[in-house]
Amino acid sequence: MLPINPGRIRLAMYAGLLAGCFADDAVAQSCTVAPNSTVTFATSSTSCSIAPNTTLTGTPAVHVSSNAEIITNNVTINPFNGGSIGGLADTFGVIIFSSGSNINGNWSIAASAQSGGQIVFQTGSAINPAFGGGGIALQSDGTSSLINATGLAVNLNSAGNNVAAKATNGARIDLLNSSIAHAAGGGGNTGLWANGAGSQISSTGTTLSMPGGGGGDVGVRADATGTVTLVDNTITVQGNGGGETGLLAQSTGSSIRATTRRSLCPAAVETSGRRPWAARRSR
Repeated sequence: MLPINPGRIRLAMYAGLLAGCFADDAVAQSCTVAPNSTVTFATSSTSCSIAPNTTLTGTPAVHVSSNAEIITNNVTINPFNGGSIGGLADTFGVIIFSSGSNINGNWSIAASAQSGGQIVFQTGSAINPAFGGGGIALQSDGTSSLINATGLAVNLNSAGNNVAAKATNGARIDLLNSSIAHAAGGGGNTGLWANGAGSQISSTGTTLSMPGGGGGDVGVRADATGTVTLVDNTITVQGNGGGETGLLAQSTGSSIRATTRRSLCPAAVETSGRRPWAARRSR
C-alpha cells in the first residue's frame, strides 16, 4: 500500500465535501473498542470503521494518529468525566464523523485536530452542550491541522466562556452551511476565533446565534495576524449583557472579511471592538 500523502488526503476530503459525501473505494477494517470505551488507531496508511450505533464514554473517545484513518457510523460520544476530549486527530491522522454522529456529555474539547491531524464532519453531525463552561467545540492547532465541517450543528450551554471554533498556530477550520447556537447567559463566549500567524477560519452559509445575557460575548474574532473569511453568513450577537462585539480584529495584520457570493465585495465591518453588532448579515 502506498504511503498516505497529507496533501492528497485534504484534496480528497474537499472533493467529497463538495459532492455532499465522502467516497472511499477501499473497505475499512473494523475498529476495536477498548475496555475503557475508546477507539484508538495508529496503523499508518490504514483505515478502520467503528460499528454503527456505537456509544463511547472514555477520553479521547476517538483518537487517530500516524497517517491512519477512522470512520464513524452514527457514533455517539458521551464522556462521563470532566475535561474529556470527544475526537482527537494528530500527526496526520484523519477522523471522518459520518451523518448521525453526535458528541455529547462532559467534554471540554469536542473535536481537536493537532500536529497535522484532520477531522471531517459530514452533514447531519452534531455537537451538543457540555456539562460545564469553558469548552471548545472545534479546536484546530498547528500547521496543516484542519477541521472541515459541512452541515454541522454546534450547540453550546449557558455556563459561559465557551468557544464554538478556534484555530491557532497556523491551523485552519472550514465551515459550510453549518449552525452555531450559544445558549443565553454565562457571558464571555466566542463564536469563531483565529489566533496566530497563518491561522484561518473560513465560513460559508453558516448561522451564528449569540443571545447574550452574561456580557462580553464576541461573535467573530481574529488576533495576532489570524484571519477569518465570512461568505453569506448570518451573525447575530445581541447586546443585552454589556460589552458584546459582533466582529473584532485585534493587532496589526489580523483581519475579518465579510463578503457575498453574488458580488464578492467586502461588507462594512466593525473591527475596533467598541461597538456591538446585532443581527448583522454579511451581504
